[in-house]
Amino acid sequence: MKYLNCLILSFLLVAILLTMTACAHSQNQVETPLPRSSYAEYNLEEQLKRNELRDQDAIDFWTRMDEPNYLEETQKSNPTDVGLNFAGYPNIDKIEPDKVTTFYHSDVDVTVTVLSLGLMDDSIHDQEIRVDLHLQGDKWTIEWAGYRQKCRRSLNSGWITNLCP
Repeated sequence: MKYLNCLILSFLLVAILLTMTACAHSQNQVETPLPRSSYAEYNLEEQLKRNELRDQDAIDFWTRMDEPNYLEETQKSNPTDVGLNFAGYPNIDKIEPDKVTTFYHSDVDVTVTVLSLGLMDDSIHDQEIRVDLHLQGDKWTIEWAGYRQKCRRSLNSGWITNLCP
């Protein structure tokens, strides 16, 4: 029986080590973002106004719940934070995105993609938001943003750039 327990434990340790190695390897790979044409373009001015209202609602909620303002932790000097904030993170549901990729085209131009899977939405199942940023002084500003999504109720199971039914 001891031999069997040692054998099972050894097998589990090897599986854990292989998983850790695979995860470490995948995190070191640089992913080039898809071209802008793979996304539907946001009306940036309109979306930024919507995001401002969304953020104010979140701050009001956290204040009523006696929770900290999680948006204060976001840094305008960090392109990943700016991209996450545009995509709706942090949020009142405390849901994290499934994957965030930050790609540096240069020291002053960055693309952030935010992937959210299995959304609690009756029409959109998955969504990916792309945010292109440019460094101006010590702050990252959004130059372009777009989205693509997979629909919950659709015959097409792939990524689309139009509204879901």
